[in-house]
Amino acid sequence: MNPSLLPSTLERPTPRIIRNFLVRNFGDLGDAAPPVREWLVEGLIPMGTVTFLSGDGGLGKTLLGQQLIMAAALGEAWCGRPTRQVRSVALFCEDDADEIHRRAASIARHHFTKVTDPRLKATAFLCELGEDNALMRAAAPHEGAPAFRTTMMYDTIKDWAHRRQARLVLLDSLHDIFAGNENYRPEARAFVQALTALARDINGAVVVAAHPSLTGLDRGSGTSGSTAWNNAVRSRLYLTRPEGEDDDVRVLKTVKANYGRIGETILLRRKGGVFVVREARDKRRRGFDANAVARS
Repeated sequence: MNPSLLPSTLERPTPRIIRNFLVRNFGDLGDAAPPVREWLVEGLIPMGTVTFLSGDGGLGKTLLGQQLIMAAALGEAWCGRPTRQVRSVALFCEDDADEIHRRAASIARHHFTKVTDPRLKATAFLCELGEDNALMRAAAPHEGAPAFRTTMMYDTIKDWAHRRQARLVLLDSLHDIFAGNENYRPEARAFVQALTALARDINGAVVVAAHPSLTGLDRGSGTSGSTAWNNAVRSRLYLTRPEGEDDDVRVLKTVKANYGRIGETILLRRKGGVFVVREARDKRRRGFDANAVARS
């Protein structure tokens, strides 16, 4: 028989690569109590995932974000809620260092301290105004390669957070760090997944300031572009200015809370260069009670 006609010489299909999974079942979980859910800010910002802080331009998202990282460094309350004391890193894309300094002085006074407080060394920030701060870009087509890839800036933030042992990453704002099409669902979802991977990697929280689309403003939902943004994140806070109030009043509302209660509102007033809780200005809750979270 002609060897060239043997079946063994026929072209064989390339074997498929099978993905390995870590398979679990409920019986293996045992009788031990499940781990208590961790919060950065009780009821508002969970650990291990991404939280969007959305709101129209000029309402004070950056100020609230800066208050968050400083409250976390000091172990003080944020928007009237207990805040876990953690180290953090922040990327500010819209303000220079002088503006951050002015805000920091006001926030420190609000907490009855100074910017020289040693505890505030637990946070560090970059002011990259006018720079290319994209954390993900569409990749060149290549078989087997992901359609979207994280950038060197993403790797830099991740490495920086690791070296500082930070459990909070603040990114201000979305339109500076996302270089894709916000209306394209796969791209929006891939970006949120990359940020979620960062949150899990540092065992902490990633908080992103975001501007809503015109539709999101009109509907009062605070969403931006594709519905993938809202569907992919586990927590989303929306900052608005209520009608009939003066220009210094804001409402912070939980419009998505997979691990907490949706629809909660906190009334804030801008006073002395910071936002303070309007309903309970004299009730300052300090520290973090993990047992209280476990009971909730």
